Amino acid sequence: MLDVLVWLLAVELLGLVAFPLLYVAVPWLPDRGYTFAKPFGLLLVFYPLWLLASSPMVPNHPLTILSIVVVLAAVSVWTLRRRQVSVQEFLRNEWPLLVLSELVFIGVFAVWAGVVAGDAAISHTEQPMDFAFLNSTIRSRHF
Repeated sequence: MLDVLVWLLAVELLGLVAFPLLYVAVPWLPDRGYTFAKPFGLLLVFYPLWLLASSPMVPNHPLTILSIVVVLAAVSVWTLRRRQVSVQEFLRNEWPLLVLSELVFIGVFAVWAGVVAGDAAISHTEQPMDFAFLNSTIRSRHF
């Protein structure tokens, strides 16, 4: 149960960090990219990690991930400060839409966590190979 909460917290935090960038990047969307912020936040952290760890210079290490998150957060805070009044007005006006999108996300997350918890065995077709790739990625210093 704790692992599920840690994942939920991590995804939520990465979504909050990515939102200011999407707010500027997609002004034509009604939610200014809020619903895309979580997958975009994951992409903004793990794609650079993959690129950097594919080189022999930067290791696949939690410190590398933390460094990428800190840089992303700094850019996000800088972007947020430049558009602070606009973002505050958006949040004041569109909070019902944002709350609804959060409820939908948490609901789907909880349902899928229940599905995985119900059958967590690695016994289906490609799952043993997926698990092998995951373990090798976690243990390897470079990709």
